[in-house]
Amino acid sequence: MQASVRSWTRFIGDLDCLLFAERPEIPELILHASQQGIVVACIPNWEHLSPDSRWIRHVDLMICPTRATFTMLLDWRDRFQFLFDIVLVPWPIDTGRHRFRSRDRCRSFLYINGWGGCRARRFDGTLADYSRKGLDVVLATAALAPELHFIVCSQTRINGVVPSNIEIHGRRRDNRSIYDTGDVCFQPSHWEGIGLPLLECQAAGLPLVTTDAPPMNEYQPFATLPVVGRDIVQLSSQPFVANLLDPIGVVEALRRVHGQSLALASLHARQYVEAEHSWSRRGPEIRLAIDQQVRGSRIADQDLELDMTQ
Repeated sequence: MQASVRSWTRFIGDLDCLLFAERPEIPELILHASQQGIVVACIPNWEHLSPDSRWIRHVDLMICPTRATFTMLLDWRDRFQFLFDIVLVPWPIDTGRHRFRSRDRCRSFLYINGWGGCRARRFDGTLADYSRKGLDVVLATAALAPELHFIVCSQTRINGVVPSNIEIHGRRRDNRSIYDTGDVCFQPSHWEGIGLPLLECQAAGLPLVTTDAPPMNEYQPFATLPVVGRDIVQLSSQPFVANLLDPIGVVEALRRVHGQSLALASLHARQYVEAEHSWSRRGPEIRLAIDQQVRGSRIADQDLELDMTQ
């Protein structure tokens, strides 16, 4: 243990700030940095947070990537008397990686399953019968609307009956090519931490149709899918809400979009991501938040030193 402490000291000794995302790989490092007077900043993902985590009280600054996370942490700070500062900086993506292609009309719906997302547990210990990304909704929707065409990109095998109006694409060597297909991105997520495909698709010119619940509906979707119920589940010990969708209502929403002209919506999707989620916009805000926290910490240390000498 002492050898580890010495190595951590050498590693972080000259830092002004220790920044990590979601949760620390070495929780003891957060305590050690705090004891050394180093500012500790976290980019939190609400899925991986618990007010009972030992390290959370040693965080000085939470840089929240979604409004949903920001709101949750404001509530936690009041309820649990946390001392960290909180800022909202919407999550940035590299817009230069995603080539914009204008979509002219909605003929097909692209769904990105990835690895499918995790399955939450109910409080009796059983797994929920759905995964985060909402593949169950996609399959049920396609079965109800055979006239609609769906493209499903999945890195994992899809089990069970797949309706004939679903075209399945497997793994891609370059994830940017996922967005070369489809006219509208259809993401019926039950929940998301951030949901990068919801931003990347718009950068590529795909208007977004997604669940009408945070954080999914924070991303200015072209259309939203109505939530008909909520399920209280958990990933670790922290309960949260999973949003439930009725495939019949989803079909109605998609039929309203199908056949629509998309040229303006496609352009607006790209402009939205450039304006609100580009590194050129949000990167400096992250740096500013950290710089202000470091300056504030230095001033507090100087004031403390002055009080001790008087």
